[in-house]
Amino acid sequence: MSAIKHDKHKPDLSLLTPAMLEPMTRALMYGEQKYSRGNFKGGFENVRLTSAALRHIFAYLDREDLDPESGVSHLGHAMAALGMLLDNIAEGVSTDVRYEKKGQ
Repeated sequence: MSAIKHDKHKPDLSLLTPAMLEPMTRALMYGEQKYSRGNFKGGFENVRLTSAALRHIFAYLDREDLDPESGVSHLGHAMAALGMLLDNIAEGVSTDVRYEKKGQ
């Protein structure tokens, strides 16, 4: 007999790997030292976090692997910024200041 678990429609978090999560975690740990643990939970304007993610992505595309201030992967910083944004949105503390499209 096999046990029953109703999780067919839940996300399969086993798809994540340490190589994906460690750089983001290191960026969050750096932020914890610089600002304080969970500082992002207070909420940000959404464009500040997307801008931060893009700065790190552009630095990576410019062949700079590590952020010079933190020594942490630029991609980890980008993932952390987007993760914080997703958390802020889920918690209802993100302020949406994106441009409005004409006709909306």
